[in-house]
This record gives sequence, C-alpha cells and structure tokens, in this order.
Amino acid sequence: MELSKSNAARQKLKVDYSNDTANTNKTKLEDDLKKVLTGDFSKAVLMLLEATEVFEAQILHGSMKELGTDEALLIDIMCPKNAAELKLVVEEFNKQYKASLKQWVKDDTSGDFAKVLDQLYEREEKDADPELAKSDAIALYEAGEKKWGTDENKFIDIFTKRSFVQMLATFKQYKEKYSKDIEFIIQDEMSGDLAKSLLTIAKCTNDKSAYFAKKLEESKPDFKDEKALRLYVVRLERTGEKDIKAFLEKLTK
Repeated sequence: MELSKSNAARQKLKVDYSNDTANTNKTKLEDDLKKVLTGDFSKAVLMLLEATEVFEAQILHGSMKELGTDEALLIDIMCPKNAAELKLVVEEFNKQYKASLKQWVKDDTSGDFAKVLDQLYEREEKDADPELAKSDAIALYEAGEKKWGTDENKFIDIFTKRSFVQMLATFKQYKEKYSKDIEFIIQDEMSGDLAKSLLTIAKCTNDKSAYFAKKLEESKPDFKDEKALRLYVVRLERTGEKDIKAFLEKLTK
C-alpha cells in the first residue's frame, strides 16, 4: 500500500479496497488498518487517508470557534487556493458543521482583510493574457508606488480575482517596467493581516512549492496536539510524495 502518493490517489485506494471482491464484508480500509497498526504510525496513516479538505475544514472551524480568531490559519488555508480548491473546503465545512464557511469568515474578520478572504471565491481560472498583465501592472503601480497613500481596493481586486498564471504574468511585467518585486511593494505599502494575506498570494503565485516547503519547515508533527498534527499533515500533503514518504519512514524507525 503506497501512502506517499497524492491524496486523490489515496481516496481512490479507499474506494477500491471497499469494492474489492476479496473484501467480502466490504469493510473500510481505515477500519481494518486500525486493527493492525498502533501508536504514532497508526495515527499518521489514518490522517493521511483522510481527504485534505476534511482537515482543512476542521482547521478553519477551530481557528474561529474560540474567542478570538486565528487569522494566520485563515490565511494559510484559504489564500493559496484557486476557486475550485476553495469550493471543496466550503462544501466540506458546510457538511461537517451545517454552517456557511463564507458567513463564518465574514463574521470573524473585518476591513480590507475580510474583503480579501471574501473575494477569493471569485478567482478566475483563465490562461495568462499579456495585455491584461501589462494593464494590471500599471494599475498596481498607480495604486501603490506612484501615489501618496495606497489604493488597497485595486490590489485586493487583482490579487483575489485574477488566476495565478495571470498574476504571475503581471508580476513579471511589474518587475520589467518598474524594477521592483511585487512582494517588496506589498511589504512597503501595507501592513497587518492585509499585507500578510496579499503576500501569501504573491508568494504562492511566484513559487507555490517553495512557499509550501517553508511552511512545512515551520511546523512539526506533535502527536500530543491533534490540532497541530492536523495542520502538519495538511502542509505535508502540499509538499508532495517525497516528504510524505520521509515522514512515514521516520515513524517506523
């Protein structure tokens, strides 16, 4: 059984196991594994068999259910996603908690940061348009560096509504035309959760793999803390097969 493959492959493995003709009782893979695995390895395997959106919905719920919102977790889970990926988490959240994720986030955030998270659902999935990249680069310059005071709404609209490939083309145009990285502009022009959310989107646009790898380095698999372990597994899923395999091998030593 190859658990280091993608989460989608593991979901298929679960279905195939239950439907296998040799499995006369039609038992679930995770239920049978509970009988033969123990300790931290068992906990890790069972978590990896869960669909990623299940854990992400749980993490988002946990970040808002207590007094005070964990904005960093909202950013970490929501901002790297395209609209289709976010839709899966929304549906899972609604399924688990009989509540609207979008409404929960609205109720727990405010200002420009709330607008960023609310508009993520509107992200387009289109190929890059060179002309749009040029005009968006100019619009970002005019909304930031060129003027006294920043037009945050213009940044938010472009960062939340454009596809990642479109934004990458825009960032390259910005660099060529104005000789500055967009990440530097965000840090220079903005602050707080707005800056953090837009910076996360920019980093994921420029190199999503590098962003996920850094987030994984910043966390650790704490088997005594269910919340921390769920977050670690979500981050592990993002970095891919090599890291998942190394994680499981370490637990068997």
